[in-house]
Amino acid sequence: MRIGIAKADTTGRITATIVAPGLQPFTVELAKLDKTHDRGPDWEVRLGVERCGARWKRTSRESGTEFLSGPLESPVFPGGKIEIAVWKAKDADRKGELDITWNPPREEKKAATPTSAPAGSAAAAAEDDDDIPF
Repeated sequence: MRIGIAKADTTGRITATIVAPGLQPFTVELAKLDKTHDRGPDWEVRLGVERCGARWKRTSRESGTEFLSGPLESPVFPGGKIEIAVWKAKDADRKGELDITWNPPREEKKAATPTSAPAGSAAAAAEDDDDIPF
């Protein structure tokens, strides 16, 4: 799902407007970093003066297209962050623009958990306590 559009200026800084579902639109800036080690991020993301994420250069396995990927962090997101990707726009009339996409996290299969505590345990005693007002 596309949640934003970005454009680079003449200095290479990227400005992006994010329109995430349920939030007011907001603008972030991406600035290229001097990598200090191989696994470090290639770009940092800032909302005003606050760092709110980082981006790593990746290559799509399917198409070989390069893109930037990484978290956008904010307490307003479930779990405190969402994973987004930044791609060059494919439309010829949008030359120089970038698309920002978000894919919701995939649900992981969870191991089966018992529905009640073992008999005689403190948890089982707490489950049987009818005096709890909630």
